[in-house]
Amino acid sequence: MHNYPLSIKVLFLHKSSLRAHTQKAPEMKWFSGLFSGHVGIEFQPGRVVDFVSYGRFRWFPDNKKPHSRFMIRTRREFASLFGTVPRAPHISVITIPVSENQQKALEGIIDAYTRQPPYDYAFLGMRCASATYELLARAGILRYRSLRFIALRIFTPGILKRYLRKIDR
Repeated sequence: MHNYPLSIKVLFLHKSSLRAHTQKAPEMKWFSGLFSGHVGIEFQPGRVVDFVSYGRFRWFPDNKKPHSRFMIRTRREFASLFGTVPRAPHISVITIPVSENQQKALEGIIDAYTRQPPYDYAFLGMRCASATYELLARAGILRYRSLRFIALRIFTPGILKRYLRKIDR
């Protein structure tokens, strides 16, 4: 176990709870809502970054014409993404201790990615869970792997959550 003075939080919005708080589960309009909810990183207190699509549905990525964004929101805005109430028990949190260098690296990457996303959002490509893993890996918090590996292996927030729980910190 590392003795790091700082930490980040990976926030998971759960699909099953989202349905309980909404009439027609509007998260189904999002790719990320199809499989176990949505995920983001609280990289500073109250500031959450997440990866979302805009535009038309895509099965495969088109990096020449990306329709994706990394958004920075308040924790309340993130919790309310699908019209749910922020204090509802539909958010799970995994806290990850980080060094000062990892924190600075993560913030620099987030700054660059919010200006220009490095990849497109697609059903069979990078999505919220895989983008979250990739951000953490680029900052040296997780083991870096190829984008193809990340996109295929970290397909849903549920898979990311299980992976993070297995890590021996």
